[in-house]
Amino acid sequence: MENIHEEDNGLLQKNYKCDECGNQFSRQSNLNQHMLIHSGVKQYECPDCGRHFTHKSHLKRHSITHMGIRFECQDCGKQFIHKRNLLEHQNLHTGAKTFECIECGKKFTNRSTLNQHTLSHTWIKNFECKECGKFFLYNGHLTRHLLIHKGTRYECDECDKTFTQKSNLQYHKLIHSELSRLSPVVSARIQTPLSIGQQPC
Repeated sequence: MENIHEEDNGLLQKNYKCDECGNQFSRQSNLNQHMLIHSGVKQYECPDCGRHFTHKSHLKRHSITHMGIRFECQDCGKQFIHKRNLLEHQNLHTGAKTFECIECGKKFTNRSTLNQHTLSHTWIKNFECKECGKFFLYNGHLTRHLLIHKGTRYECDECDKTFTQKSNLQYHKLIHSELSRLSPVVSARIQTPLSIGQQPC
């Protein structure tokens, strides 16, 4: 007989503890089921494809893929096996941000973007700028930032505009390259200090 006791409030006591992770259960059968996670035993087999699962609920969820059940997006016609995936997809159409970061409260339209964002809270920025105290995740970012303090400038040989980063100069030069392909009249109309000078420094 299972060693189960009821507390005064009617709730079952969790007297069965997993030695592997410390989780507790009210029944021996629940503990036995849980132990399959640690043992790696997958006793539930899908009769359609032979795939094995640790939990019966996982097998049931998997079986939907063989039933041909599809949830269709009314906006674009894309189909999904699980309704939760459809709901997440619909955020792309509505712009709804239903996935919230528990660390900072920032919201996202899909779970994968949220997961990527969550990692940013665990990253350690070890590279400090001695000039201003700003921290950076990568040494390369710090090196690029230091150009601001050093006053290093990359000059455009077409218009003498300068940039702190070489990549921005290269991007800026594309404007001159594109303008050179146009007729002189059109180029003169487009090539103003504003159109060329708006690129980031």
